[in-house]
Amino acid sequence: MTRKCVKCGTEARLGGAAFCTKCGGELTDLAVSPTPESPTSGPTAVAAPPVEPPEEEAPTPGLPCPYCQGLVNVPWPDRCPFCEQPLETRSLGELPPPPLALRVSDATALVVTLLLAVVLDVAVFRLVERLAPQGSLVRDMFLPEGLARSVPIAITFLFVWCILQAIWRTWAVWAHRRYPGAQLRSDWLQTLRAGRIPRDPASLERLRGRALRRSWWVGRLSTAVAQWMSTRNPAQVGEAIERHSALDADAVRSNHSLLRLAIWAMPILGFIGTVVGITLAVQAFSRFLGGEVNDVEAVRKQLMDVTRGLSYAFLTTMHGLVAALVAMFVASIVEKAEGDALTEADRYALEELVPAIAYGARARSQHGDDAALAEVLERLDQLSEQMSRLTPSAP
Repeated sequence: MTRKCVKCGTEARLGGAAFCTKCGGELTDLAVSPTPESPTSGPTAVAAPPVEPPEEEAPTPGLPCPYCQGLVNVPWPDRCPFCEQPLETRSLGELPPPPLALRVSDATALVVTLLLAVVLDVAVFRLVERLAPQGSLVRDMFLPEGLARSVPIAITFLFVWCILQAIWRTWAVWAHRRYPGAQLRSDWLQTLRAGRIPRDPASLERLRGRALRRSWWVGRLSTAVAQWMSTRNPAQVGEAIERHSALDADAVRSNHSLLRLAIWAMPILGFIGTVVGITLAVQAFSRFLGGEVNDVEAVRKQLMDVTRGLSYAFLTTMHGLVAALVAMFVASIVEKAEGDALTEADRYALEELVPAIAYGARARSQHGDDAALAEVLERLDQLSEQMSRLTPSAP
C-alpha cells in the first residue's frame, strides 16, 4: 500500500508503518485507482461525462467616440468619459422633407400621365397634318381618311403614355435612391448601435408618417423599429423586413402591369388597323365593280384607292409593332432599375439595419440602461430628502 507523509509529502510503500522515516511525520493512505492489470473485486463506477459550462455571450466592445476615438460602452452616455465631448446621435424621426416624386401617389401620377398623353397625342397629329406633305408615307400612316384614323391615334396615345410612365418611374427610382441619403442611413446605424433605439410611440408615428410617402429606406426602418418594439427578437425583425420587401415588390409589379397591358395592346391595334384597311379597300373596289365600268381612268383611280388602303393596312401593323418594341425596351430598363433599387434597400435592411438593432439591444441588456438607473437614483435621493425633512429632529 502506498502511503504519504502529511509533513514532507514523501510517498513510499511502507506496508503498515505509521510514521515517516525522514521527518517522523504521520503517514496517510493514498487511494489507488483500479487499473486493467489489477482489477478490483468490487463493481466499477462509471464516470459521468464532464458538464461543459454554458458559453457566455461575448460582451460588446463599445463604439469609438467620434472626437477622441476612445471605445465608449453602449448604451452611450451623454458625454464621452475620455474627452468630455457630448455624444450626440441623430434621432430616427429627424428626416428632411421628401422630394416631390415621393409625395405624389401612383394614382395621381397615372391620371397626370394620361392627361399629358392626350395632349401630346393631339400635338403629334397636328404637327403631322401641318408638316407632312400629301402622299408621303408618314401622312398615309398617321392621317388616313374616315374612321381608319382612330387606330393610329390610339397606338400613338398608348406609346406616348408608356414613355411618360417610364419617365415617371425613372424619376421615382432616382428619388428612392437619393432619399434620405447615404449619410443619414449611416447615422441611423450609429444611433441604433449606440443603444438609442426609440421606445416611445411618437418616434414610431413620425417614422410611419414618412414611410407613408413611399420611401423604401424609411419604410424598412419603421418596420424594423415597430417589430422590435413589439417582439424584441432580431429574427422576427428580419422576417418583418422580408414581408415589407415582398409588399414593395408586389406594388412595383402592379404598376408595371398596366404598362405591359398597353404594350400588348399596341400590336393588336396594328393588326386591327390592317383588317380595317383591307376591308375598306376591298369594299370600295367591289362597289365600283358593281356598276358600269367603261372609263379606264376611273378604273385606275379606284385601283390607286385600293393600293392606298392596303398601304394603310400594313403601315398600321408596322406602327403598332415598332411602338410596342420601343416601349417594351424602355419599360424593361425601368423595371430593372426598380429591381436594383429594391435589392439595395433590402440588403441594407437585412445586412446592416437588423445587426445594428441587435447590437444596441444586446449592449443594453449587458450594461443596463444607465439613464433609467440614474433617474431612479435621483428619485430615491429626492425621496430621502423629503423624508428627512418630514422626520422631526430629536430634542
